[in-house]
Amino acid sequence: MVQTESHQTALNALVQLEFDVIALNLGLTGGVVMVLADYAAYRWPKTRIILLTPVGTIRDGSLFNYSQCLRLRASGDWG
Repeated sequence: MVQTESHQTALNALVQLEFDVIALNLGLTGGVVMVLADYAAYRWPKTRIILLTPVGTIRDGSLFNYSQCLRLRASGDWG
């Protein structure tokens, strides 16, 4: 497990290591969370990427317009 405090340290970790699951905080400063998600999805297509938000649920689905790597999964649909 690797925990980072900035987009630069997160990117460094993505360059150096491979992950099975990545949790990204949409509240991370610098506005590069989607870039990190896209990079990870491109580099390791089987990696599960979980986006966390400090502002609650995104109800209108507009988040899916920003990245090709995002998919909506229902509970139990990770197989």
